[in-house]
Amino acid sequence: MASGGGAGLLIFGHIMMDVDRLERPSNGVIDCVPDNCFAISLRNLATAATKMSAQLWAKLNHGGRQTPNIFNP
Repeated sequence: MASGGGAGLLIFGHIMMDVDRLERPSNGVIDCVPDNCFAISLRNLATAATKMSAQLWAKLNHGGRQTPNIFNP
């Protein structure tokens, strides 16, 4: 358990690596694009989440050939 009685581990899943290979439009993406830089938000989230000694684990993903044409032709 983290100091202060909060969560000891926070797990994020399905954070995409490439804005051109999304699995769906709502995916968080580390790659920055002009209208949305999830990487900055993720850094702010990580700073806040680990402030009380909790760990933050993230599953990174790349849609590759699994990317549906409807989301990214």
